Amino acid sequence: MPGDPRAVLEPLRDALATTRVDLAQLAARAEAFRAGTSARTPSDIEVYGAGALLHGIYNTLERLMERVARDLNSGPPAGPDWHRLLLRSMALDKPGHRPPLLGDAAVAALGRYLGFRHLFRHLYVLDLRWDEVRLLLDGLAPLHRDVDRDLARFDAFLEAAMASQP
Repeated sequence: MPGDPRAVLEPLRDALATTRVDLAQLAARAEAFRAGTSARTPSDIEVYGAGALLHGIYNTLERLMERVARDLNSGPPAGPDWHRLLLRSMALDKPGHRPPLLGDAAVAALGRYLGFRHLFRHLYVLDLRWDEVRLLLDGLAPLHRDVDRDLARFDAFLEAAMASQP
């Protein structure tokens, strides 16, 4: 990190905190929807709304991953598979730069949400299937717990790095 490391670390901590709040709100809304549809099949428009929540959750996290890659690595990966490479890189320990942002289990689970995000962006509304959306909603609460724990651990790293600066 050239220059004053605090000039990078402090805004990154702010972005991480905002991401955690946003993810918690989106996950709570998704869970409320999931619970409210446990005994019924939602309408097509509700399925699309649930898909939009899942899409938003992944995008929120991906923006943070891009920021971490830009600020603490040499930048996000390039190429046609850059989204998947970015996600996988967040499980890497980069000695001298940063610890993993996310654990292996979270990265593995997030691969399904990345795939859905891609499909959501490129499919028509009528192509969304409730059974597939439901599976992602069912896995979201434990995934959110894992991701939030990983982000809290990363925040502790950033805090310690800032405290070690003169």
